[in-house]
Amino acid sequence: MSKNARRIQFVISGPFLLLLLLAAGLETAGFWLYTHQPPPQPPQTPPYYVNRTVTAVRPCFQCQGADGKLKPPESWKFGKTVEIPEGQQWWFSPVEEHELPVKVDGIPMLALHPAAQNDKPWEGFDQRRVLLVVFQDLDARFSIEHPAPPPAPASTPAAGATDTPPPASDGSQPITTQPQQP
Repeated sequence: MSKNARRIQFVISGPFLLLLLLAAGLETAGFWLYTHQPPPQPPQTPPYYVNRTVTAVRPCFQCQGADGKLKPPESWKFGKTVEIPEGQQWWFSPVEEHELPVKVDGIPMLALHPAAQNDKPWEGFDQRRVLLVVFQDLDARFSIEHPAPPPAPASTPAAGATDTPPPASDGSQPITTQPQQP
């Protein structure tokens, strides 16, 4: 080299190199997370419906196929329209997982299974019957509401009575309501 040639010296310090590697790692991780995002989840549909007010209900015959899915609306046969009286609450479960309203005579309706017993919907739904219910009169519910159990009548103990049961005279153990541990 000649005396007139100049040298350029490039010095990288240890902390600068560490920050450079950290930035490259974060950039790579961020790009990987961006490209590998999970697909969006479909919105969860409510598993139950209950009528809000006086509601029109129409029985549907030949609506459900052998596989439990709805047939095309062209093959449906309808019964007479019935109204749920005011003050009564009927519970329904959807026929299919993702219910879509179907227009019948220009009115959006849902195909639903009625509760086997309207006063005890937690006991199940009649999967053999399909009712078309006016969509705007329904309230979506994510759980069935159980009524509160009636309070037990409080009895007053007589004078000298105790809360413990009397010992059994036949030598057997007294009946308890607590589960027994082995």
